[in-house]
Amino acid sequence: MCSYIPRIRGLIIGEAAGVPDRNMVIYPEFLASYRDYIASLKKLTELDADIVMIAHHYVFTGEDARGYLSKSLKRTEAFRRRIEDYLKNAGGKREAVVRQIYKEDYEDTGAIQQDSRAFLINLEAKVRAVAENR
Repeated sequence: MCSYIPRIRGLIIGEAAGVPDRNMVIYPEFLASYRDYIASLKKLTELDADIVMIAHHYVFTGEDARGYLSKSLKRTEAFRRRIEDYLKNAGGKREAVVRQIYKEDYEDTGAIQQDSRAFLINLEAKVRAVAENR
């Protein structure tokens, strides 16, 4: 659930537009449905927000606020394409895709702040959502 405060053009979105890692790479959080997540994210980008408050103590203002939302949309679409490519290359084997992304994004970068078990559970849900075209 997100909240928009028109008087200050403030948007409180939690993880609805992903969460940045230590390098400010945004990780989308479409755990149940990519289609619903992307539709919601597109609606958020249409709001006139000067302040965007996301989960884990991040606050963006002005151009940074609007930029975050558009970057999140692009990052989400790119992440889906990445999962689709990996699924194709792995013959549809979801576990192989999860292992590959986990290694590349979690182990190799060291930039993800989330606990490894939680990251894996969320990653499995994202791969499932893409594989099942939800």
